[in-house]
Amino acid sequence: MIFSAGTILSFESRTFTLRPGAVIATGTPSGIGYPRTPPRLLHDGDVVEVEVGKPSGARTPVINTASAEDWA
Repeated sequence: MIFSAGTILSFESRTFTLRPGAVIATGTPSGIGYPRTPPRLLHDGDVVEVEVGKPSGARTPVINTASAEDWA
């Protein structure tokens, strides 16, 4: 991560009231995925799993609905 969790919480709490259970999505810095050599991207059929705390995470399948031309 570019910024520590404490820095992010400090910044966000100046604008938002953070309550228990709040989720802060930070995104992904450059150098992850596409800019890598070779690129490492999600593909149709991959599954993204996220778990925080107790085992009750989210499981999301990747489904490609766009053609390559849509990204050009």
